[in-house]
Amino acid sequence: MSVHFHPSTHDLVITIDSQRFEGSDADALESDFESLADCGPIASIQIDLARVECIDSTGVSALVSLKQRFATGATDISLQNLHPGVERVVNLLRLNRLFAIAEPMAKAG
Repeated sequence: MSVHFHPSTHDLVITIDSQRFEGSDADALESDFESLADCGPIASIQIDLARVECIDSTGVSALVSLKQRFATGATDISLQNLHPGVERVVNLLRLNRLFAIAEPMAKAG
């Protein structure tokens, strides 16, 4: 997982690098929450799930925790590049009501 904060725009980009977003990735994201407080104001959080083919309950829980942590601020949180299986889970759990779902990026070709 990689976390990049862009101070000039106050945007935070989180990229989940594994095919399965489960316990270890969720734990890493939760631990990164603590360091996010030092970033100052965050205008938006973009969670790139392009490599994630499967998400389990701990991954979902980590996403919801992130949303709850930044719910009081003016922070926009979006899920990007959802694999069809992950998108089904997101829609089934109605997470599309909590998060903005970004349109898939056009593939180079």
